[in-house]
Amino acid sequence: MSFFDDMKNFGLVALVVGLINIIVGIVAAAYAGGAWGGYVVAAGTIIFGLLVALYALKVHSGEIGEKINILGKFVGVIGLANIVMGVCSAIVGDYTGGAIDIIVGLIMLFCSYKMMDNQVTTLDKIIWILLLIVFVLGIIGGLLGIFVIFVGTIEAIMLGVGALFSMLLYIFLILMLLSPDVKSKMGM
Repeated sequence: MSFFDDMKNFGLVALVVGLINIIVGIVAAAYAGGAWGGYVVAAGTIIFGLLVALYALKVHSGEIGEKINILGKFVGVIGLANIVMGVCSAIVGDYTGGAIDIIVGLIMLFCSYKMMDNQVTTLDKIIWILLLIVFVLGIIGGLLGIFVIFVGTIEAIMLGVGALFSMLLYIFLILMLLSPDVKSKMGM
């Protein structure tokens, strides 16, 4: 069994992504310099990290095991995280960005529900294609983000490691999306 076939490995990679976000949020709060907006954004990052980490633990333990459910719940977790980040953005005065994040989050929650409703429709096919595009872009973004490591600062190294694990996460996601099981459940 290869590294990318074992969903426990996906759980570990997702856990690292969650933990990195928690650490980034804590560091951001420490450097907020008393600016309440910085604390709000840091809190949103920490909550995002916690959501991903809790999801990852469920995948790693086998509580979420079927590939379509792993994918669907991941989309839901990211949707919920977008809503949290949107609320945080709105609190600090970025109403437009906050509203967009909340709307995108709600759409992602709907897509999550649609992926796992055991009904194959044209919408499932559209969601599959959109996810394929998003996951490919995620891999490219992660790959480009890795190069920031060479800046040499601790922050850059942390961002580069985060980009590496995000890229691994997207590789897992795209391989799950391309698996015959998921493709058939989404009508592809």
